[in-house]
Amino acid sequence: MTTLGFAILCLLNPNTSIPAFIFLNVPVALGTGSCFVSMSLGIQAAGRPQDAGHCVTFYSFIRVFGESLGVATGGIIFQNQIRRQTSKYPRLAPLAEQFSQDATAMVSLIKNMEAGTEKTQLIQAYADSLKIIWFVMAVLSGAVLVSTVFVKGYSMNQKLETLQGFDHGGNDEGAEKHQSDDSWFSAT
Repeated sequence: MTTLGFAILCLLNPNTSIPAFIFLNVPVALGTGSCFVSMSLGIQAAGRPQDAGHCVTFYSFIRVFGESLGVATGGIIFQNQIRRQTSKYPRLAPLAEQFSQDATAMVSLIKNMEAGTEKTQLIQAYADSLKIIWFVMAVLSGAVLVSTVFVKGYSMNQKLETLQGFDHGGNDEGAEKHQSDDSWFSAT
């Protein structure tokens, strides 16, 4: 769904209606959203039960690190593309470097511009730059999709063995109840 969703986003253009915009975003939202929880569970299944806490913590660190890397990479792609796209238009070319420096300021500039050729060209340059980002994301998620063929299957049916848990105050009855709770989890 993620790969398909990013590929579909390449269809967005300045004339896309709001309902079409919403429905074009649904596949990528479903694809990327389903990865948030499922990856955390998969990491726990791949590790030893007693290391589940460490696995989830390391996964969270890698996820945040990857997000930072992704934002930086997307920003670089966008800056280069907006410079390239605005350079195609003779009236925008002298400001191409300035446009590439701040995408947020560019959105405000577009909103405040009077309707005309320059505004239309700037909107088109912005949309074309975003299409390149969506294309790169589709290719990267497609590569990940292909790599999943090599992922080993792991069972989630494991007994809970952890040093984390509740202190039942030395009460053996509470400890027995805790053990039976663990067996319930392994039975489901």
